[in-house]
Amino acid sequence: MPTKKAASRLDPAARQLKQLRATIQQLRAKLAQEIKRRKLDLRVLEEAKRVRAGVTQQMTALRAQGQKLAGQLKKAVGDANSREQARKEAAALVKELRAELRSKANELRQKSAELGKMVKASLGRARETVHHEAPSSHISPEAPPSEPSEPAETESEGPEDMPEN
Repeated sequence: MPTKKAASRLDPAARQLKQLRATIQQLRAKLAQEIKRRKLDLRVLEEAKRVRAGVTQQMTALRAQGQKLAGQLKKAVGDANSREQARKEAAALVKELRAELRSKANELRQKSAELGKMVKASLGRARETVHHEAPSSHISPEAPPSEPSEPAETESEGPEDMPEN
């Protein structure tokens, strides 16, 4: 059997060996935990990259769709503006044409009235001429010359008769 001195010498070496083995066990456990943590970090990092790529793809698609919709909206607003402008121009043209129609109708009425006056004056002169020449002609003085009936004015549909829009 070893002596007490040898045993006491082995004891520190054995203790040191025992401490080293315990330290090795702790380091192995820490190393295993670190490996698990790093694997978990890598999985989380890979998942984050996949999610980021998906979000980037969706953002790109949404941006393209937004640009497309903005273009369509701009075109629709432009079309609406051009239609409104065309409608205003057409309304102005209709208004101008109605005013011209009223003017022409008034002018026609005035000319018809003047023509009627001229016809009456001409008939009056013709009667005077016939009365002055009547004794020498074959018309008897007792029967006055037949007066032609005045021309009936035709009622045309003027602008005041037309409904305004």
